[in-house]
Amino acid sequence: MNFTRNNNIGSLRLIGALMVLWGHTYNLFGGNQGHFMYDPLSTYIEPISPYGLPVASLGVNLFFSISGYLIANSFIRSNNLPAFIASRILRIYPALIVTITLTVLIVGGVFTSLPIWEYLSSGATWSYFLSNSLLLDNVRFFLPGVFEDLPFAGAVNGSLWSLPLELYFYFLVGVFGYLGLLNKSSLFNGFLLLFFFIANGLGLFEHDLFQKNYIVAAIWSFIFGTFLCVNRESISINKQGILLLLLFSWLSFGSEYYDFVSNFTFTYIVLWFGFLTPFLGIRLDAKGDFSYGVYLYAMPIQQILIHFKVSDYPALLALYAFLLTLCVAVLSWKLVEEPALAKRNELASKLSYLGERIDILRDFIYKKISIRWGSEQ
Repeated sequence: MNFTRNNNIGSLRLIGALMVLWGHTYNLFGGNQGHFMYDPLSTYIEPISPYGLPVASLGVNLFFSISGYLIANSFIRSNNLPAFIASRILRIYPALIVTITLTVLIVGGVFTSLPIWEYLSSGATWSYFLSNSLLLDNVRFFLPGVFEDLPFAGAVNGSLWSLPLELYFYFLVGVFGYLGLLNKSSLFNGFLLLFFFIANGLGLFEHDLFQKNYIVAAIWSFIFGTFLCVNRESISINKQGILLLLLFSWLSFGSEYYDFVSNFTFTYIVLWFGFLTPFLGIRLDAKGDFSYGVYLYAMPIQQILIHFKVSDYPALLALYAFLLTLCVAVLSWKLVEEPALAKRNELASKLSYLGERIDILRDFIYKKISIRWGSEQ
């Protein structure tokens, strides 16, 4: 399937963010004190979904499926490491840092049960800020005294868990692209086959390695998306492929490989639908890509609505949360994300210049070492 700009990818990403919001509304409403609640759709989906994922986790899976394809395609098209790094930095960090700053200062400052000075001087507060802004350490999910009286006590923004994993895959795609593996499907497939056997030996298919089925599913979804991108010349994404994969999924149902096969099928279907021309020309991203903003801001807004007891009905609460979150996401896109992405070429140029200086320094050091080594022989 050929990649075109007129597609459903942006619409799917927004739908994925809404799936996460929908599922999390029920989770937060039910709480973490022995009354954990799933949304009603997950009751029907979990028995047949990859790794038994509920709706919210399938939304994350959708993100990773699309991301695996698009991120690899981004490097292949530009074949420029500085440009790739610049795009990834500006897509992830500006909106994230603004979100974390607003969460710490406004949400935390207003809803903490601690005296404001005690809250602001707490090491946990600034650990939350630094760890979640940089994504170089484990994500922090709690702020001192914030939302501690809610059913899902203390949860500020659990959705952030996926961002370090996404960043890690950006790094791997950059390395693979720099080494030329993304343009050589045979080498990439050989490496992936090796990884497949190692992962099978480690029990990754049975999600024993991480003890979290949604993490394993997200990992495979990204890998599958990248695989389909690298092999796009030899593997078509079409209706016939969907029917064949659905057959394989049905045949493997109940076996140890069902999760793996159905996860690949899920990724394949997502990409097939994503690259279709929009029905009646309707694109949910026509005015901007609001999916990242929805993903970032949804949970704090949901917890605020639960705090004020806006509704006793989770479905209605999800609707209110969506409307408020979408408004914030639009502002995030217009004021933060879109202006940041406009700086891609400028940042890429600076990174390219820095890379050239590093290469010069490296060559100088190698030359000095060679001269010294030669003189000692």
